Amino acid sequence: MDINEDKQIFICEAIELLDNMESALLGLEQNTDDPELINEVFRAAHTVKGSAGLFGFDNIIEFTHELETLLDDIRNSFVSIDNDLISLLMKAKDYLVTLIEELEGKCSADLELGQSIQALLMAKIVSDHTSMHSDQAEIVAVDNQRQNRHSENQIVQNYHLSIRLSQDTFEQGFDVKFLFKNIAQLGIINGNSAVKDRIPPLFELLPESCFLGWELSLTTDADISQISEVFELMEGTQVTILPENSKLQAFHDLAEQLGEEESSLLGLWLHCKTFTESQADAFLANKEVDVDVASIEEKIASEDKPKSNTSSSKTTNQKVGKESPSKKAKTFIRVDADKLDHLVNLVGELILSSAKLNQLTESSGNRLLIESVADMADVLEDTRDTALGLRMVPIGGAFTRFHRVVRDTAQELDKKIILKTSGDDTELDKVVIEKIADPLTHMVRNAMDHGIEMPEDRLKKGKNEQGTIHLNAYHESGNIAIEVVDDGKGLDRDRIFNRAVDVGLVSSDTRLSDNEIYQLIFAPGFSTAEQASNLSGRGVGMDVVKSNIEALRGSVDLESTPNKGCRTIIKLPLTLAIIDGLKVGVGEHSMIIPLDSVFECITTDLEQFSGVHECDFIDLRGEVLPLIRLDSYFYQNFPKTMQQYQHGKASVVVVQSGNEKVGLLVGQLFGEMQAVIKPLGLVFQGLQGFTGFTILGSGALALILDIPMLIKGVAKQERKRFNQA
Repeated sequence: MDINEDKQIFICEAIELLDNMESALLGLEQNTDDPELINEVFRAAHTVKGSAGLFGFDNIIEFTHELETLLDDIRNSFVSIDNDLISLLMKAKDYLVTLIEELEGKCSADLELGQSIQALLMAKIVSDHTSMHSDQAEIVAVDNQRQNRHSENQIVQNYHLSIRLSQDTFEQGFDVKFLFKNIAQLGIINGNSAVKDRIPPLFELLPESCFLGWELSLTTDADISQISEVFELMEGTQVTILPENSKLQAFHDLAEQLGEEESSLLGLWLHCKTFTESQADAFLANKEVDVDVASIEEKIASEDKPKSNTSSSKTTNQKVGKESPSKKAKTFIRVDADKLDHLVNLVGELILSSAKLNQLTESSGNRLLIESVADMADVLEDTRDTALGLRMVPIGGAFTRFHRVVRDTAQELDKKIILKTSGDDTELDKVVIEKIADPLTHMVRNAMDHGIEMPEDRLKKGKNEQGTIHLNAYHESGNIAIEVVDDGKGLDRDRIFNRAVDVGLVSSDTRLSDNEIYQLIFAPGFSTAEQASNLSGRGVGMDVVKSNIEALRGSVDLESTPNKGCRTIIKLPLTLAIIDGLKVGVGEHSMIIPLDSVFECITTDLEQFSGVHECDFIDLRGEVLPLIRLDSYFYQNFPKTMQQYQHGKASVVVVQSGNEKVGLLVGQLFGEMQAVIKPLGLVFQGLQGFTGFTILGSGALALILDIPMLIKGVAKQERKRFNQA
């Protein structure tokens, strides 16, 4: 593992920790006395600071130091939590994210902003430790109070640390100086002794390898897990941590585990002040007495903070980078997202090659070869599902970020709004999640600005003064549906229509359904706001939202009830890469229908069809469904008759999108196949009714039908004929 890879791991883990910090801060806003949330925020900052120290990222260390100090004061009830403090901590978290993203070259941190936030953090520390004064003497008093905290209300004890660095520590990019710096930040190093026996003779010494090890004594209020965090990124390093009340047998076990001479280790333990002379004599005599190094004269027990790892004489052995034997091994690893994308692309190419091979095999007539290729196709299908599954992630991670969006936007609008989520475990392709984040943010903010009323207006209507935004995700017909629901005033149908007439989008005598009127919101430049604000009113955004969603082969619909609220429904494909499809013949061409949209396939008599306004209908066991003749629908010069179907029979594929069903009249059913989705390209980007194309085994191209868009198009066409009638 090289330094760049280590650095990338640090960045990923730091961002994840800061996301957890934000969630905990939002929780603290609702429950300021929750010690678990306070500790979670502190641990996140502490771990980021410690990991940054291993790489020498001094700007992150320096900034996090003041943040960690304030959080430590919060943990010890020196600082009270209020909304202003939460906002300050949010700003500090955001700036930390900027510092970390700067490592990737994504942005450049504003140094003045960082300094101002640091000043605010320090001012908050001082103001809560003092009354109204803030002169230098009182600041010094605060520092002294913090330094004396060990003797006031925290449990402090001694630990013995036995450290053996991995030989590839230097190759991993770690600096031993920063390691000791991080250990020292936990408390006081009473003494340390270098292990010299591990260093080979000069002629065998490899400059790139590390042969260092130490025995040291540490006084700290941190527990074993917090001490272990210092070493968690150092793969292969062996660390043993013994609490101060460990029995002498634990040190015998340590010597056996290390495979080193007890007499040599005993000298190191004496030198680093872990053992006194009497304890060394007892160790040699193999007597059981408690280790009590530089014992603390007074220990004030705190009932609010249970003792951690102090009453047990067991040895904690930590192979950093590996699971403790007593714990279940982790079943996941971090993988570069680009590697997953490349894997999916390779699987796609395999599917195309398999389709060509399958066609050649069928023409050969060799039964054994056909069976072998069929077996290979089954394995390839499992491989495809596994590869695509690697890119599927729960959408709950994307939903989490909106708690912050709702909080900040509500404060900006001076409204009381909370966010609720459901369907967090619904999985979606990570590429889709990344691309839907901005459109979803815009719709959430739009619902808060236009939909949710001011608290006083809600009370007048008999509503709770606190509005609600609900994000929900679920699977539907092979797609994923994401809903943004608010309990506000709903959409004003007449106002939208009149505004559309004023700007020339429609004429005043046009008859439109509610959904068609609501869709006018997505027209470029359209807005019903009388005055522009920081959030909306300029007519910029909703058209981009719809374009971005349609670029993902998705759709967006609106439902509204006056004074009850509005529901925005986004439907997206689960993946943008590979699908199961039904290959059908349309005229002289082949097309692919996504298999998840297929309800059933039937062969029926032509007498079942009836026509109104040149649109056919089919009676499906008592249910009348619209029938789309794909040949005449897509090919204008195709004869609009049924005479081309032989023996009075026709094949119909019944497809479903949401609650709507239609029949697709096709010339021939070829069967199921795996389709690798290829984009249509710039020239055909606006082609309605298709999501892309795929390459068949013969090398020919087949268009992939967009079933939701096709159903909408037919409905729109019929309403247009009705208006013209």
